Amino acid sequence: MKTTTLNPERRLSSGMTSFVRDIFPKIWTLGVGAGMAGIWLELFGEPASLALKMAGVAIWAGTSILFTLTSRSLRDVWLHGSKLIVSSEGRPEEIPLEDVLEMSETRGQKVKTIKVVLRRGSAVGQTFRFIPRHAFQAPFSEHPVIGEIRERRKQLVGDSGSGQLPS
Repeated sequence: MKTTTLNPERRLSSGMTSFVRDIFPKIWTLGVGAGMAGIWLELFGEPASLALKMAGVAIWAGTSILFTLTSRSLRDVWLHGSKLIVSSEGRPEEIPLEDVLEMSETRGQKVKTIKVVLRRGSAVGQTFRFIPRHAFQAPFSEHPVIGEIRERRKQLVGDSGSGQLPS
């Protein structure tokens, strides 16, 4: 292993990660649920048909469940020396960079996420996602956070110059 000077602990995930995972699903469920209750109780002046009420409840319940399920795998992530520190429900888990098997990012979404796949499972699972901190990114290029993790891993384990994680 190479000896190299490494930056101190650095947060890779955005503050939006916690908001999207912990707060937004609750705000959505309560807010839209209150609106649906108002429709059922006819608090908005005009009565709605039973079919419209049932459709509204189905959409509200479905989106509330969907938001909760899709945000559960979001984690807070820091890069510290030769490890990723990944917070799972307030409990930090240290993951050696050598255990990172693959990284990918979403494209064409308003909230970009980075997906990390590990060689073996951990307390955070074998796969986790996070919303990266904002950084300038040229179109069709790799997010700078992914590049930073790849470069740090390359410094530590001497990956080939391709910058790609081994399969």
